[in-house]
Amino acid sequence: MYQYPFNTICLIAIILITQTSHADDNLKAIESNQLLKLAESFDPERNGGKPGNQLKAEQHYLEFLTRTSDWQAQAWVYCRLGALYSTNFDPIRGEKANFPKANRYFAKCIELTGNRITHDVIRARSMMILPSHVDSDQFQKRMDFCQWAFPLLHATVTKQWYPKYHPIIVNGDRQKDAEQLKKTIKLMLLAHQHCMVYDALATSQPVTKLQMIIDTFPQSDAAILASKKLKQLHTQ
Repeated sequence: MYQYPFNTICLIAIILITQTSHADDNLKAIESNQLLKLAESFDPERNGGKPGNQLKAEQHYLEFLTRTSDWQAQAWVYCRLGALYSTNFDPIRGEKANFPKANRYFAKCIELTGNRITHDVIRARSMMILPSHVDSDQFQKRMDFCQWAFPLLHATVTKQWYPKYHPIIVNGDRQKDAEQLKKTIKLMLLAHQHCMVYDALATSQPVTKLQMIIDTFPQSDAAILASKKLKQLHTQ
């Protein structure tokens, strides 16, 4: 009977082990995807407008996080978790907002993303300064956001942009999506600049805060509005 050389036997063994390993990896990937879909089925933002379930969505999202080491998948999930406790809850079901918890989830999304720019990190940074958050320094939070966001409109940071992401759905075109991201940033900046001026007016030092806006963001919409409000204060 023909006997295979030892090297050949080793090679066959390696192939079999590799195939088994790939099969295990594929099975884990399938299970993770099913888990994510289950979480999304309870998330009112992701389930096509059906009634959601805050606790179940959170439970399955957190379980999915234990199955993946992909930073972008993790950041995507943490952003969803933050939304569950800031905007995507159902009072009719007895669900409530939990802004400290939401902020912890958003902060985790930001931490995982680092210097990379994604739809999720933009959303997380913006939602951490929702008007309904109890915060003694809303003005400073908006200042910080605008200082972070304005430089993103420059072409030199395009290489840091990442296409709109979903852990299962295939990513789109990076360059095309970068343009969409810039449009999103411009809209958010427009809203936050306007709110920042009125946050400044609500502080105990409106003149100082308005001047800070003018000095920090010269020629911006915020600076123009702040200048108008400053003149009004001086004429009162």
